[in-house]
Amino acid sequence: MKATTAHSTMRNYLTAVAFEQRIEPAPSSSSDVSSLCKAHECVTDAEILWTLKMVTSHYSYNSSAHTGELFKKMFPDSEIAKSFSCGERKSAYVVCHGLRPFFLSCLQRELEQSDGYTVLFDESLNDCLQKKQMDIHLRYWSTMPERVTTRYYTSVFMGHSTAEDLKQKLLAALADLPLAKAVQLSMDGPNVNLKCFREMQEYLQQNHQVQCLDLGTCGLHTIHNAYRAGAVASKWGIENLLSSLSAIFHDAPARREDFTTVTGQMSFPLNFVAHRWVENVVVIERAIALWGDVKRYVECAKKKEVNLPKCASFTQLCEFCQDPLLLAKLNFALGIAMVLKPFLTEYQMDKPLMFFLKRDVECLVRKLLARFMKCSVLSASTGIVSLLKMDLVNPNNHVSSENVDIGHAAEEMVKAAKVSAKDVFAFRMQCKQFLISTTKKILQKSPLTYHLVRSLSSLDPRQMTSKPDECLGGFRKVLDALIAVRRLGEHERDSVLGEYTELLQEKKHNLRQFDKHSFSLDEFYLELLKVDYKHLWKVVRLLLVLSHGQAAVERGFSVNRQVSVENLKEISYVSQRIVYDAVSKAGGILNIVITKELRRSVLAAHNRYRTYLEGKKKEAIEQSKASKRGHIEEEIHGMKMKRRRLEATIADLTACADNYAERAEATSDITFIVKSNSLRKTAKEKTLELAEIDDKLKGKLQELNHESTV
Repeated sequence: MKATTAHSTMRNYLTAVAFEQRIEPAPSSSSDVSSLCKAHECVTDAEILWTLKMVTSHYSYNSSAHTGELFKKMFPDSEIAKSFSCGERKSAYVVCHGLRPFFLSCLQRELEQSDGYTVLFDESLNDCLQKKQMDIHLRYWSTMPERVTTRYYTSVFMGHSTAEDLKQKLLAALADLPLAKAVQLSMDGPNVNLKCFREMQEYLQQNHQVQCLDLGTCGLHTIHNAYRAGAVASKWGIENLLSSLSAIFHDAPARREDFTTVTGQMSFPLNFVAHRWVENVVVIERAIALWGDVKRYVECAKKKEVNLPKCASFTQLCEFCQDPLLLAKLNFALGIAMVLKPFLTEYQMDKPLMFFLKRDVECLVRKLLARFMKCSVLSASTGIVSLLKMDLVNPNNHVSSENVDIGHAAEEMVKAAKVSAKDVFAFRMQCKQFLISTTKKILQKSPLTYHLVRSLSSLDPRQMTSKPDECLGGFRKVLDALIAVRRLGEHERDSVLGEYTELLQEKKHNLRQFDKHSFSLDEFYLELLKVDYKHLWKVVRLLLVLSHGQAAVERGFSVNRQVSVENLKEISYVSQRIVYDAVSKAGGILNIVITKELRRSVLAAHNRYRTYLEGKKKEAIEQSKASKRGHIEEEIHGMKMKRRRLEATIADLTACADNYAERAEATSDITFIVKSNSLRKTAKEKTLELAEIDDKLKGKLQELNHESTV
């Protein structure tokens, strides 16, 4: 059956079908009705796929304008293209009121079926909205497929972000979820977040009789901050150097041309990000590679062979050019960053890694300590607890300054530099201070200071084979911690511990085969425990969802920057993020299964959109009324204050007039009579003014009463 007209909306399409059904003979069989429904489904599916493509490619809503006409031109023989209609407005409400509710409801159903989940949150400034945006992600055990997954849930926008603000926003955002199943709050380390965590613990205890496990803050942030602490302690000014290098050529085409003319270099210093120190490895490498060219450019600028930059960055570069050990310092800083980078790279992944954290951080710390601590001191420290108690600043524990390991590249630079022995000694001591501050910060602020984090290594298969007795003691502490926060019943503890003991004895071969670079821990334990160790598997499955860092949330902010455009509403930010996350987890648009439920949700999007607009309209009306009531109340308050002042003035005038009258009677002085009459006249005028205010006040009260009842 051919359509008589090309239509731009689904409603018109259905109307055209109904019209043709009226003028043509009725379908002779149910197959004709089925074909109509199938055609309708195909058009809906096409619109869904296009909208998914628009979101995942970060197209704007305006990019969907006139797509219906375009597709008709591109595919003139397609019945689907003739009926396709998904302009900018429709694509917007399909995303916000069709796809978002569907994917969100799917996520909520999975969370309701899970044993527990971790809440990850972090805040960042949204430049377009000029508000703080707190992204909330959830980490849980997914049933399809069976593994740990981290999903974007929602974003909250705010101005103030005190601990109470964060708590209230979190509770509001998680209102539709079973909050009692939240086993961890994963966050970075500002004090406001720690206070928010304590307040959330109190709320969970009072309202749900449970608490979250306390695992500290993000270990990734700790490593970045530790490196920064070392750089600051060295007093080399590396941050100023890298910032100056990136700033002097940023948005400066004339300087770039001069630099290329002088040096022949087409490469330039890279942008330096101060709060992500270890990720600036490539920035330091580029600075080392270009430093000779930078010095040549500075000299030519001083000689006026090229334009002399008049900025603070150039002044600082001139000072750094006078340092003969600068390349040695940069190479040492690069060497330390290269030690830390593999840990950060590995822990950027979403795979469950909390069970490995103790061992990996201990290995990392020992690498740093080996550069300046005596071997005898390190050998005497046999575990992470002894490392935490180690006196890092005691010179008796350090090797001599000439034996501080500054790295081969830095050693070569020191040999090549024409400096005194005193300067070399000072440089080596600064390197040692860099190492001390970095290591000290890691040990003080990392999650390893928490007993539970250290005990969770009892579920590291490598530790279970090499140190079974130590792991058994650690696992007992894990179970005790779960009982303390009411995530495990006391009667269940013995059966879980019994299965764990059996696992250590009976599955040594399986545990030895584990390689964390080849196997994901959730998949490994799923295969090993699900059938034969059901009680243990339930506990391990809950512990696998614990988060080792904030990498997923940080990546979400990168997606947010791609989504951001001017005038985009908050609901669109959240909706596009939900859709993008759902498609990413599915492995791409082609892996999204278009079910009847998804089609129904998309077809209902327009009605939801209209309801949303009506709600917004009502909110605007209510806000207008509230604003008007507030204005009236302010006027009433001002009138009452003026009324009180007038009453007091009238009382004072009357009292003074009476006083003058008494004095006139006593002294027979007519002057007092004149003053008394003058005051009474003024009091009478004030009384009339008071009566006018009373009338106005009565009118305003009636107006306020009317506004309250409307």
